[in-house]
Amino acid sequence: MLLSPGTRVARRGDTATVAYVGPLPPHEGTWYGVVWDRFERGQHDGVGPDGTRHFSCAPRQGSFLPASARLDTGVSFVDAMAQKYGTGPEVRALSVASLVGAPPPPALADASCVYVRCAYPDGATGPMPYTHLGTIDLSRSLLADWDEVARIAAPLPLHTLVLQQVRLRRAMQVPAAFAQLKCLHLNDTRTDWAQALVLGHAMPALTTLQLAHNGIEALGPSQDAGAAFPCLTSLHLGGNRLRSSEDLGAALQSIASLRQLLLSGNELTHITPMARPLAQLDEVHLADNPLEASSVPVLESWMAVPYALVLPPLRGDEEATRLWAIAQLPRLARLNHTPITPHERTDAERYFLTIASPDDPRYGALCEVHGAPVRAAPRTLRDNMVDLRWARAAHAPAVADVPALRAQAQQLSMLATTPVRSVLRHVARACAAPRTASLWAVLAAEPEPLVVAMDDGWQDLAWYGVQSGDLVVLVD
Repeated sequence: MLLSPGTRVARRGDTATVAYVGPLPPHEGTWYGVVWDRFERGQHDGVGPDGTRHFSCAPRQGSFLPASARLDTGVSFVDAMAQKYGTGPEVRALSVASLVGAPPPPALADASCVYVRCAYPDGATGPMPYTHLGTIDLSRSLLADWDEVARIAAPLPLHTLVLQQVRLRRAMQVPAAFAQLKCLHLNDTRTDWAQALVLGHAMPALTTLQLAHNGIEALGPSQDAGAAFPCLTSLHLGGNRLRSSEDLGAALQSIASLRQLLLSGNELTHITPMARPLAQLDEVHLADNPLEASSVPVLESWMAVPYALVLPPLRGDEEATRLWAIAQLPRLARLNHTPITPHERTDAERYFLTIASPDDPRYGALCEVHGAPVRAAPRTLRDNMVDLRWARAAHAPAVADVPALRAQAQQLSMLATTPVRSVLRHVARACAAPRTASLWAVLAAEPEPLVVAMDDGWQDLAWYGVQSGDLVVLVD
């Protein structure tokens, strides 16, 4: 029996949707045109060998398979449960079930992998014996639409449903079978925000929604988000292609119950102010976004309560970012999963005052808390000078020679960053010494001076530890 377009199939660990059934000139017989769930699994975009387009998909996502090819079309939920968990009385106490399809190559499937395609075998209906089944994982299944998912959910006390890497047809309306559902995982399902709103209206108790890795670029206007998600507390939008925080703010503004917003791995570059804060939002994840540091303080307008943040490095490294973020965000209570103690906040804010410009928006507020910082006098070039004495000797100096050398030494002032080769050239010119002369330093130390050969002309005086009052000896 031939499959019809829209049928979900699996082949060698990869899942696909049948998009075409028919001839494929110049080949003989009947062929299936399939669209693989995994990008670049196929060879073309739906065009046959003779140039005829039979269906459309992304480049290298389509394939043609002869109708005789071995394709797995899955089993019913009831049959899959019986195969994996049995049919004895103990199945009634089962609270969690995992009926996950085989992973795509190169991962290896195990004996527990099963493709679920429908609720009941042969279109039957009726009660299910799983009276305590509250969590089901149907990831990588062959379910094709929300009607079939509803047939599975309707007779169960379901509160958590995992449908990751499943391709369900777009629904304009979803059956009322999810009244108790609290957690819905739709990562890597290509579910967009508009479809999520449709689902939300059928799931009034939903508190957690995961929409990660769905290629979402924007949420778009959604004035009814609050009505769709009256109880939503956690929204996972990580790994998408979101670019506009203004779009995000407008879409989420009406979800009054939202507390956790996960946005890691998107393309956000800046944060725009929220017209009014989200009353309960207290955790935002922004790791792996190309954020401009200057816009992060605007996050204060998104939250009305103390909150937690996960940020990418914005100021060179994680430690510098932490100090800066704590000083800039007065209600930040936890950063990158680590609580901020009162002592740490005080240190960070006081340090920030020593480096911040008085024009910084936080400068005045922090001065009111900690007082204005005492500004050090501006450094001048003179502050970087070392005042030395130099003398000339016929041989490398020893500690016993130091008093006599100091007695005949002359004054010399140089920058601490002056290379030794420049000091040598200057001193040799002053006393007409040969170019083969070498330079030694006599450094103040206890219990006796330290004599050092300055034999690397590319290093500077500071590198050798030379300070004001030390003696430099030119040896012919």
